[in-house]
Amino acid sequence: MPQGIAWAGDRPAGPEDARVRLLDAAVRCIQHYGLTKTGLADIATEAGVTRRTVYRYFPDRDAIVAATLIRGVGEFARAARDLIASIADPGEAVVEAILFALRELPRDPLLGSLILAGEVKLTDAEFPDAMRVLEYVLAPLSEAAHWKPDDLEECGELVMRLGLSLMASPRVDRSEKELRAFLHRRVVPALRLDRQQ
Repeated sequence: MPQGIAWAGDRPAGPEDARVRLLDAAVRCIQHYGLTKTGLADIATEAGVTRRTVYRYFPDRDAIVAATLIRGVGEFARAARDLIASIADPGEAVVEAILFALRELPRDPLLGSLILAGEVKLTDAEFPDAMRVLEYVLAPLSEAAHWKPDDLEECGELVMRLGLSLMASPRVDRSEKELRAFLHRRVVPALRLDRQQ
């Protein structure tokens, strides 16, 4: 790349700005090429820099992809947790959180593209990390429902597995109102949240 046109002529304000721009470029590449086919050179080209510039901020391709995923999951997790914390009734909170995930995950620029491409699969090694994120999201619900630590772990797993199943095989003949009623009838009692009144 010729000197003087790095960052498409718009140099970052500092190291943090540079990292954010590289992560944004990684998101666009993952959307375009998919997770497994996105390379460091793709990210560098998308950001308007050389590979050497990327290496100043990330040690390798896996590090920038991991940072991109962590950022995306973190942003989504905070939004879901805020939603749960804003609803006083635990049963209502879990239903709305599941509906939020089903509605918003596919729209998310990074996570949605991975879901649509079928690139979201939880291996045994990734499962504990996924559970830690979910336990963070469900913490306000856990407090309101007076769950014990074992309850949070088991109920969190049930919510995650149900959400993934509903996302993988949605019923197109069911409206959101009907799905909300289904979740109230079947999931709220299974999580013992109907006894919190």
